[in-house]
Amino acid sequence: MKKIWISGILVLMGVVLAACGTSENDTLNVLNWGDYINTDLLERFEEETGITVVYDEVGSNEEMDVRIQLGTTQYDLMVPSDYMMDKWVQEGQIQALDYDLLPNYDAANLMDGVVDLIDGERFYEYMVPYFYGTIGLMYNTEVEGLEEAINEQGFGMLFDQDSPYAIGMYDSPRDALGAALMHLGYSPNTEDASHLQMAETLLKFANITAYGEDDLNDRVIEGNLDVALVYSGDYFDELYAHEGEGLDVNFAYVAPTRTNVWVDGFVIPTDAENVEAAHAFINFMIDPDNALENAGYVGYTPVFTDTYETILNDFELDASIFNPIPSGQTRYIYQFISSAHNEALLEAFNRAKSN
Repeated sequence: MKKIWISGILVLMGVVLAACGTSENDTLNVLNWGDYINTDLLERFEEETGITVVYDEVGSNEEMDVRIQLGTTQYDLMVPSDYMMDKWVQEGQIQALDYDLLPNYDAANLMDGVVDLIDGERFYEYMVPYFYGTIGLMYNTEVEGLEEAINEQGFGMLFDQDSPYAIGMYDSPRDALGAALMHLGYSPNTEDASHLQMAETLLKFANITAYGEDDLNDRVIEGNLDVALVYSGDYFDELYAHEGEGLDVNFAYVAPTRTNVWVDGFVIPTDAENVEAAHAFINFMIDPDNALENAGYVGYTPVFTDTYETILNDFELDASIFNPIPSGQTRYIYQFISSAHNEALLEAFNRAKSN
């Protein structure tokens, strides 16, 4: 995923780090998504604490899961998505946070939608939210009639057997089948085998031009695809890049009225060796000035109200897209049901693709 610096958002500041007391272990091992943090903040954290940050990157939640299962590297801090946090809580792989070590979190004003999203989830006391967003449809605005079709059909247009459009599908069982399930009016977390069968059938006979991942954005912009299932953050990446370079924007994004909302968050593995420093790093990143600087770089929707409103207003973004949880719409957060359920999703997805 490409992130872009949004000029003008940097706030000059003097950060006061909450007392953490340097432990004997002065190294913090962090695992995050590629290019998902402003590295200037890593350097500043090191300067202010004397703690060296060893920073690794991965491309998927599943790769994070492999890392934590193998235990080759003892990570002190990781940034997975909701369903992977759910899985790890069930497996005892992450520990509950000590909020006494996170004074900035007590003072932070989480977006109401974020609170509603995570309240009651198994991982609620195991994470601090980082960014959040939706999955939806990114489309080429130069294709005649496409916008009207998307507004009328929503996710349904991805599964139209007679579609005249070049369609890109995200190469993920959870997202592809989830879009089909939500189009059918079901939760993407349903355990009803008949619901999953109907979603598999939709995907099997859909007129899909190509499966892909982050490359789907570029293919829509280049005109090789007319519409594709993408993450909202990837859309914003492209939007900021085009506006920053003065390029014409020939694409747009729509989140259907019924869709998934994902949330990424900071978690501390159970076997972390530097728990104190991990808390200090989280507290540093959610400091209001640091959160604003980081959000300006990453470009995804921030979880804190003040940060959200600053970026929304300063850059005149479309709130109906930038806010993942507009009123009157149905949103689901992915859950980890079981390993057997995951396997059923994968098998259904592979059967549909093989068709």
